[in-house]
Amino acid sequence: MSATSDYKVILASDAHLLREALRIRTEVFHKEQGFSMDCEIDSYDPISAHFVLVPSSYSPSTAESEVKALGTLRWVPYPPPATTPASSETVSSLLPLGRPPASEGSIAATFASEKGAGAKLGRLALDKSLRGKKLGAFLVKESERWVTEAIKQRLAKANEGQATATAGDGHGLGDDQQGATAPKRLDVQFRLHSQMPVIDFYKGLGYHTEGDEFDEDGAPHMLCVKTVTVEA
Repeated sequence: MSATSDYKVILASDAHLLREALRIRTEVFHKEQGFSMDCEIDSYDPISAHFVLVPSSYSPSTAESEVKALGTLRWVPYPPPATTPASSETVSSLLPLGRPPASEGSIAATFASEKGAGAKLGRLALDKSLRGKKLGAFLVKESERWVTEAIKQRLAKANEGQATATAGDGHGLGDDQQGATAPKRLDVQFRLHSQMPVIDFYKGLGYHTEGDEFDEDGAPHMLCVKTVTVEA
């Protein structure tokens, strides 16, 4: 039986899981790798979908004291919805990562719009004791699947809305979109800024590099991109 069968990836939609996502990020990026906490939490955290790796025995009824995240990452939707930059006031025990508890549906709805659909992966952190067991790849793949499904559902709703408008008076999409047809297929771009030592990890997940090496938070990075096709 693979190691991944002992774990699962879930959306952090309540305050405790969001605090756990921040805790594991702090352990890896701040305490282990030496990045400043000043750049750890940013204005994208409040609009991101945060995921955590937890034991497979976890359920929503599990007591908070028994829940410990073993890995995390975030997906930032783009084009990103409007947001207020994170501050010391919003990043608190009540609003960890500047994000209040939210339903899975409301978080998923931000990943597609009439302007397009895509997402940027970031803040991938895994507990030191679990490295080398392919759980980082498991975390990426499972969260990619969630984002892809969120975009697929949004695309399907757009097609349903377009069909309803056509059956009615034809004005359901607004004057500037009359005659437009919601796509049945959509190419979605996943992006990330990879630290140089782990680029091969992302290449193994289907990403390819674009452009030149650049500095981010004092460390060399490269842009990595993957395009997936979503069908309604």
